[in-house]
Amino acid sequence: MGEKEEAIVKAAICVMSRYGVKRTTMNDIANAAEISRQTLYNSFANKDEVLRAAVRQGCERSVTDIRQDWQQAAGLGEKLDAFFQHTVIFYYDFIHSAPDADDIVSGFNTAGKDELEKAQDRYKSLLEEVLSPYETTISNAGMTVSQLAEIVCVSSVGYKYKARSKAHLEELLRSLKIMTLTLAGAD
Repeated sequence: MGEKEEAIVKAAICVMSRYGVKRTTMNDIANAAEISRQTLYNSFANKDEVLRAAVRQGCERSVTDIRQDWQQAAGLGEKLDAFFQHTVIFYYDFIHSAPDADDIVSGFNTAGKDELEKAQDRYKSLLEEVLSPYETTISNAGMTVSQLAEIVCVSSVGYKYKARSKAHLEELLRSLKIMTLTLAGAD
């Protein structure tokens, strides 16, 4: 995406977070981005494309932030903390900060959900990468790196919807981290 598209997506996220995806119109997005409707339509054919771009942008930001944090991480435990921070805690806070932010985080419709699946695949690949040095120990525990990565990814992402409070979310993530470290024989 170019700068113009990024600015449009940023404006769209603000509007969709406030009013929900369903109630947000292309006109609302154009107004928030301070551009004409035609300029908006030159970049995005419809609201589904804007939603897809918003989900993609969020995923890209998360992946970049995770990789930056991993460069400073001392071990698997800190890497899991960074993963949870950028894929779960950030979005949990986002959902609870705006009335309709969940529309964006949950994907809202088929277009958004398809893009979220791609994001989940990216997150799983990141976990496979960080867990791969522990492949032998994980295998000795009866799992593959891919299986453990999927369990951690699916479980942790689901926690942002199931946690009763931020403290409960942190408790769930701490337990998942302990389980993962134990299976990997790390930290």
